[in-house]
Amino acid sequence: GPDLFHIIMGSEGIYGIVTEVVLRVRNFAEVHKYDSIVFPSFEDGVNFMHDLAKNRVHPASVRLIDNLQFRFAAAFSGTSTSFLKSFMQRIAKFYLTKIRGYDPYKLSLATLLFEGSKEEVKYQEKMVYSLAAKYNGMQAGETNGKRGYQLTFLIAYIRDFVMAYNFIAESMETSVPWSRVNELCQNTRKSILENAKRLGIKIEPFVTFRVTLLYETGATVYMYFGFHARGLKNSVEVYEEIEDEARKVIMESGGSLSHHHGVGKTRKKFMPEVIGESGLELLRGIKEHIDPKNIFATNNIVDGRSKKTE
Repeated sequence: GPDLFHIIMGSEGIYGIVTEVVLRVRNFAEVHKYDSIVFPSFEDGVNFMHDLAKNRVHPASVRLIDNLQFRFAAAFSGTSTSFLKSFMQRIAKFYLTKIRGYDPYKLSLATLLFEGSKEEVKYQEKMVYSLAAKYNGMQAGETNGKRGYQLTFLIAYIRDFVMAYNFIAESMETSVPWSRVNELCQNTRKSILENAKRLGIKIEPFVTFRVTLLYETGATVYMYFGFHARGLKNSVEVYEEIEDEARKVIMESGGSLSHHHGVGKTRKKFMPEVIGESGLELLRGIKEHIDPKNIFATNNIVDGRSKKTE
């Protein structure tokens, strides 16, 4: 029958609070190993990620970042004080761009974390590198792998810092079928750039994408966007309009309203389109039955009382 557990867990606090949890504990992995693979393009990287999912090859973590995010991460790598290290980096860049023919403004990077026993990690590496070779992927080393994960934690602090300098930025996420990942990214980028220009933003916004979680039928796509708001009198309203229009395009391109950030207050305007009025009435009915006095007044997901009780 219906899974009431998931109804409660997905209710974002409107039905109650969690008072007890049971945790699953696993043994600490024997091996922890970072690596990275560079691909000629984001599209090649997406195909590689799809192959991982189809073949059920699951490293502890694998993420694909687009070219802009790759160059953004590289900007925080610092300058090497070692002549030998700097020299080797130049050789690696020469081989990548001149010998392999990668365009530095098109390539993408997959960051990897392997965990498990020595035998498990060895098997995972063999499978991953074999699949990567199908799409002209080349190992890029442990340092780039770690740097990619560090950026994930760093970027939130960067966002807070640049807000003091009139740069407004935030993230969005969605889940989408594999066949529409590239289409969704292209359409969302186009929407953000066009609406930013229409609303008076002079400098091209920062728009970048990352594929973070893999499923057999699709993937989670994480996107960051931001713009310089100096001179705008209504920067918050401009941001909200750009995000709302981008969200519409995401859903039109096969993406979900949210993957793990939830619906909350800012996205609930889209709920009628997602689950319909009958679905909203069902959620309101549950609310009225188990919390008639609205003690858990988070105001998330749905608005108002059921039409049947008005």
